[in-house]
Amino acid sequence: MKNLIFCCLCLLACSPNSQVTNTQDKVIMAIPSDPYSLDPIFATDLASQKLNLLVFKKLFRIGKNGKLENELTDKWTPISPNVIRISMKKLKASDGEFLTSDDVLYSLNRLKAEIGPRKSVYSFIQSINKLSQFALEIEFTGSLQAMQEKLSLPPASIYSKKHHSQKEKFVSSGLYSLEEWSKNNHIKLKKNEFLSDENLPKELELLVLPQATTSVYLFSRNKLDILKMPFFLLNHEATKQGKIKTVKSKSVQYVAINNKNPCFDKPFRKALNYAVHKDLIIEKIFESRASQPYTSIPPDYMLNQELTKKYVYPYNPQKAKNLIAQSKCYPAILQTNLDFRMRGDDENKSKGMAVVQYLKEIGLTVKVNPMEKVKLYKENGQNKGDLTFLTWYVDYDSVYNFIDPLFASDSYGNGGNRAFYQNDKIDSFILKVRKGELVAEQELVTTIEVLYENAPWIFLWSIYEDYLLSAKAQKYPELEEFIF
Repeated sequence: MKNLIFCCLCLLACSPNSQVTNTQDKVIMAIPSDPYSLDPIFATDLASQKLNLLVFKKLFRIGKNGKLENELTDKWTPISPNVIRISMKKLKASDGEFLTSDDVLYSLNRLKAEIGPRKSVYSFIQSINKLSQFALEIEFTGSLQAMQEKLSLPPASIYSKKHHSQKEKFVSSGLYSLEEWSKNNHIKLKKNEFLSDENLPKELELLVLPQATTSVYLFSRNKLDILKMPFFLLNHEATKQGKIKTVKSKSVQYVAINNKNPCFDKPFRKALNYAVHKDLIIEKIFESRASQPYTSIPPDYMLNQELTKKYVYPYNPQKAKNLIAQSKCYPAILQTNLDFRMRGDDENKSKGMAVVQYLKEIGLTVKVNPMEKVKLYKENGQNKGDLTFLTWYVDYDSVYNFIDPLFASDSYGNGGNRAFYQNDKIDSFILKVRKGELVAEQELVTTIEVLYENAPWIFLWSIYEDYLLSAKAQKYPELEEFIF
């Protein structure tokens, strides 16, 4: 540990991040990796989505109470079951010009036309018609609520047609505008001066700090205001200098099993689930600050947990070995070097290694492959890797977002289905949800049962997320809604 701290300090001494100055009008936040893209169409990773919330606005938004609210929309009126008329608020973008219906048409038509990971999700948009400078109509399929929810997500961000069509620059009426982006180093944001009623810092800087130990050191030196605390540093002395904010059940961690590999059949996939002692990891490593999901769904999202609590794989290494022996490629699979991929930061490596140890104990040969985030996600989208340790953060606060797009056959790879799993029953359920049709609780339970039986993932845990806030960051409670 001493060597690790020494290395961190040496890196800080020569890093541009060590020269960061912290002022009263600026809040500095650590992020573990560079956002993949500012372009809303490709904002699928967590860092991109957080940046999106700060820079862009949509027609609708999901409020902190989980309810749908107007954002760029002033009022809306259903004209028919599948047509909605929208009157827009007159909100200025960061360049001082109003966003208009022309910008809405441009942004949403580009979302429909351009090839992107979530294109299929927005196929419900049939047409968009301009009525006036600040009024338009949208024709859609499915339910009104489902349409509004999808238009509240990052891909449906609205931005200036003029700036993007002429300079490929994104200008919106979000809380902040992008001032500077130094790749793999920092992102500087400036408050939108036309939203003067918001209690927000004038400047927000996002520092790319892959190692949590570096972030904690900077926090202790008053050079950082907000950071995500990994479970193994929650008792660090630095926590006494700030306030811990805990967020529960907004994510689920799992190992995506490459379902395109014929050797990874159902007995093999189920064996991996029985092999990992998740209860012990949660108790001893996470100090009980996590819970086992029902397949991919955190317990807090199930109203009747009695119906679904049986869909959790218990630790049973002997059963795991028996299932391995029934798998298609046994016994050769025992000698196959399984490519286990994960992000290369301290926290992800420690969790991934805990899983790997259990896989080795049932006789498997596993090659650990820590990777940089962009490469990890890119190669997963290309169907590379055997087992990939990942985290899913909800796009919107709904139980269905823990199923779609995670298991949708039209969303392989970067679309969300990183296990490349396909099942007709799951696809039918997802299509019904997308159309906004009424879904009975038993239908959801049946879907969970199918996922449990097919085991496309190693289902792991929903871990609590802890953020450390400085006294200065605590002065801006409005900021919390956009960064947690």
